[in-house]
Amino acid sequence: MIEFTRLPDIGTVVILDDQEFELQRIVPHQKADGSMTELLLWESLCATCGQPYETKTTVRTSGISRRCALHSKPGKPVKGKRGRKVKIQVILP
Repeated sequence: MIEFTRLPDIGTVVILDDQEFELQRIVPHQKADGSMTELLLWESLCATCGQPYETKTTVRTSGISRRCALHSKPGKPVKGKRGRKVKIQVILP
């Protein structure tokens, strides 16, 4: 689980195992109920092909997409067994 108590600064880096995600921008988003929130737009390198891609999360999320759209495999871990502990590290700018 990744949970920020406030909006992180642009440039914040989250590392999942050895994959880095850098916060590029924060974008406004209207939820289905009409209320407004913010989405965090992260940039990383695809765990499969190594090409750069962007992915969005909320301030509180249970996971970040670790592959680009071409190589997306929802629910399939990047390495190891499903349910294993992923090492999470946050580096503030």
